[in-house]
Amino acid sequence: MDTEKYRELFTKLRRAYRVFDRSLGVFFLPWAVTLLTYFFAGSNMFLKMGYDPFAAGGIPLAVSGFIGLPAFYSMMRLITIYDEVLYARYCEWEDKRFWGRIKFFLTRPRFWWENLAYCAAFWILPQMAVCPSLTDWIFGGQTGFVPKLILFAVLAPLYFLMNVLARNSATAIWKLGKPDVRDERGKPIANDRAYTRDMIMACILYPLGGCGLQMIVPLVIVLFPLAVEILTSEFMIWVCIFIVGFYCVRHGRAVFARRKFLKRLHRLTRGNVKVREPYRSLFGMRAGESFTVYSKGKEYSCKLISAPKMMIPMWIHSCGDIEFLYTVRVLNIELFRHTKRYETGYEADCQKVLIIQPRPKRVFGAHEGKAWLLDNGDRVGAYRVFTAGAFLNTLERECLDK
Repeated sequence: MDTEKYRELFTKLRRAYRVFDRSLGVFFLPWAVTLLTYFFAGSNMFLKMGYDPFAAGGIPLAVSGFIGLPAFYSMMRLITIYDEVLYARYCEWEDKRFWGRIKFFLTRPRFWWENLAYCAAFWILPQMAVCPSLTDWIFGGQTGFVPKLILFAVLAPLYFLMNVLARNSATAIWKLGKPDVRDERGKPIANDRAYTRDMIMACILYPLGGCGLQMIVPLVIVLFPLAVEILTSEFMIWVCIFIVGFYCVRHGRAVFARRKFLKRLHRLTRGNVKVREPYRSLFGMRAGESFTVYSKGKEYSCKLISAPKMMIPMWIHSCGDIEFLYTVRVLNIELFRHTKRYETGYEADCQKVLIIQPRPKRVFGAHEGKAWLLDNGDRVGAYRVFTAGAFLNTLERECLDK
């Protein structure tokens, strides 16, 4: 009995420590990003060569002063997404409309304790420690009660707004269920590991992005007249034509392949199949089935889906939802990843078939935290999965039931 009591106490202490650690990190890490970009603005001689005083000083300091806002937003969103206790309480919350979600967070005592702690830290720490960039930019390095009060009046509402918006954004992930992060092979990643990985990436990207903006924005201002001249030149027109032509060719190939599929389907079924919105799935997910076919006296409900790009992995969940994994890499180092999920499940009284065209290189099935690589004809929940060519070949041989 005592063992269970101490185990429960240990669990509560561990949970409290995690909350404290992550809440402290959301204050400290954006602050560290601001300091890093501030020191970069003062030490980088590139910023001082050939720029006017505003571009050389004002813009880098402004970037440094406000880079903490998006960094704070991203990090607060991360700790909210991976907060399993808060997620469980949100699941029990009835009103999940916009203002209902905002009310959910505003009624959490932890929300207000965190904000009060951030405000207290702002006043306790020296002004040149918490916001050196804005102090230099707006007040010329002057410190005191009045400058600090003005900075507080400007920054406090902005950070409060970012706090609320970040938490509300996290509910879009919660809407899809408990955070289920996977690698490119579909192997689940533990929430703590996923949180640490995403937070480390944010701590790397925001300082790099802030330092890059400090160099790029003044350069853009100096070169703006030249940029306008280039953008209005005949060369730029041909560049735009090339880009538009590239996308037209890419989507044109997909439309041509879909038309070829529809013609062969029409021939195999002797014109007895009517496809609903046959080309819409090439440009986005649609609800419901696309068409029904009969093979050996059995009815099959078929749905056309497509992948945005061949190299973007696709997951097909047993409930019928489709999920894509987007990753950004530089020199084979993953910098950023994002998953996008579509609720595409539907009801049917017969066997349901998913037909992928165009298809990605890798398609995974997913069910209750497990994932596996799919092949033609494999089952995921109530669905069987085919590529367009494999489906037509199977239909022609009348072996869809196998």
